[in-house]
Amino acid sequence: KTAAGDGAKVFARTCSQCHGTYGPDGKYPNRVIPIDVVGTDPLRLTGLTKEFRSYFNRTWFAGNSSHSDESPEGYVAPPLDGVWASAPYFHNGSVPTVYGVLTKGARPKYFRRVGAVAAYDVTDLGLKFETLSGPASSDLAPEARRRVIDTTLPGLGNDGHPFGFALSEKEKRQVIEYLKTL
Repeated sequence: KTAAGDGAKVFARTCSQCHGTYGPDGKYPNRVIPIDVVGTDPLRLTGLTKEFRSYFNRTWFAGNSSHSDESPEGYVAPPLDGVWASAPYFHNGSVPTVYGVLTKGARPKYFRRVGAVAAYDVTDLGLKFETLSGPASSDLAPEARRRVIDTTLPGLGNDGHPFGFALSEKEKRQVIEYLKTL
């Protein structure tokens, strides 16, 4: 058996209820996960006013769907087709790798991307990054400061999505290998 094949089974058991199934008969549930269940940073969700949501629904960004003008209850679990190419993760880019999505201890508090634009971590599936000991220094040039992700700031929190935490290390690696095939 391959790691990706085993990962497909782990994914089907632990992730597909929210993120869908893939392949010729794949189905995406478009499931809204309440913020108190997913536990990720709520600012992007709660920071939009009713008036802005109403405006958004009148623009081409809304596409063929409409979003409630009322206060949203949670985040839609995204489909994971091509997830290997969409780092960083979470709605706010606060987690640099898929391994970090599955492993709380692998989420840096402060980090910055390293390497060229094409630099990629194929093992943990995501950005190559450097963990920093603190926030960006005010001595840095503004462009360099903007490159530092500080997950202690409002809207950039990297907590939540505990659903992969209970997986064994082997299962996490299998899921990552499966996600590489999507």
